[in-house]
Formats: sequence, C-alpha cells, structure tokens
Amino acid sequence: MTQSKLLSLLCKSLVTFAFGMGVLLGAQAAFADSSTPNGADMAQVKQELQKAYEIDIAQMSAPPSGENTPAGKDPVDIAAEHHLLSSKLHKHLGNIGGLDFDIFLNAQDWDKKWTAQVGEPARKGKNRYEIPVSLNRDGKICTATWQFVREQGAWVADDIRYEEPGEKTFTLNSLQEGD
Repeated sequence: MTQSKLLSLLCKSLVTFAFGMGVLLGAQAAFADSSTPNGADMAQVKQELQKAYEIDIAQMSAPPSGENTPAGKDPVDIAAEHHLLSSKLHKHLGNIGGLDFDIFLNAQDWDKKWTAQVGEPARKGKNRYEIPVSLNRDGKICTATWQFVREQGAWVADDIRYEEPGEKTFTLNSLQEGD
C-alpha cells in the first residue's frame, strides 16, 4: 500500500470516528434525564424560597393593632404562591386542619429580630435536592431543611425537616391529621 493510500484510509477512518462520536454525544444529550436541574433551576428555587421567607418574616414582625397575631397571609398560602409546595404536601397540610405554627419559622410566637439565611441547594439523589435554612431566633440557631422533588416539570418541596437544639427533629409529613 502506498503512503498516499494509507494516509487517505487514515483520514477516512478519523472522519468516520468523529462522526460516530458526534452521533453518540448528540444521542446522550437527547436522552439526558430532563428531571435533573441545571444551576439556574435551583438558583430560581432558592430565590423564591428567600422571597417567601422575607415576606413571612416581614408580616410576622408587624402584627396588627399591637395584637400578638400574624398580619397578612397564612404561611402555607405564601409558600403555595411562590410555587414551593408539592400538591401532596399542600394537600397534607390542609388535611392536618390548622397548623398551630408557622411552617417557615417553626414557631408560634415571633420576634422581629429573627433572621433566616437560605443555604445552598444540595443534591440528595437523582431526583431530590435539599435547601437548608438557618433560623436565628434570639441567638438560638435552628434549621428548616426544605426537601425538593420534581413535580410536573418544577422543583417543589414535598417535606420540611425541622431541627432545633434540645427538641425532637420532625418533618411536616410526620404530622398526622388531628395532631
């Protein structure tokens, strides 16, 4: 075989290989798991969660007429308006029949000095993310961890885990009807 024929055969082989790799990479992208979020998806979820906390804390800090009751919207409604709750969790919260605490702050009473710091999303499996929220309540640091799953193309919370020093850890889904 002459050198030019060998070079021609090598070029054809490289072109065929490159074409095959392109097809494989294209197929991989086409069949990629569409439920896996990109950075923008989780950044948006984090931003909505932060907005919802800001609204809840602001209204909790301004009780009407000096009364010790929250002003404005129910915290569950705030979470729903920001598209943060799965349909399952929203229904569960409605079935509990009137929560006696704020789902954002895990508290019945509040103080306008309390703060909430929304943390970074962390992957907890193929189709699950968690976003921790550190709650500073008069120097006592508590955590509300929002657990997100994919529902109808959106990332929504299907549970919230509450951890507080000296208290038993619990989740919203662990609460039963009538509790």
